[in-house]
Amino acid sequence: MPNFSVTQPHLEEAKLFQKGLRSVSIEPGLKTDEEIAIFYETGKETIRVTHLKMASDSILLLTGKDENGNGTAVAGHFKSMHLIYKKLKLGDMKQRTPIGFSTTDSETAP
Repeated sequence: MPNFSVTQPHLEEAKLFQKGLRSVSIEPGLKTDEEIAIFYETGKETIRVTHLKMASDSILLLTGKDENGNGTAVAGHFKSMHLIYKKLKLGDMKQRTPIGFSTTDSETAP
């Protein structure tokens, strides 16, 4: 009898999403005083994303901070969420802000 492996659809989508994030080609030439940041804008609200989570096979949950430093989260269909990637100069702390990625089954930190 064959041995079949079943993977939940959101785990496969998460793998494809991570692969897509890695393909954003603004990282080459990143200097030691620079970092890549992800932003999500909706209306007047801008969120600096610090964690992306594939909550299901279609829902992407973004968490981060708004312009005032408040913890903020937004959820939506992963195909309709448009993210902005920027190369930024590091602030006075000279530390990059890590961006995490997870699924409902596992956590992956940068």
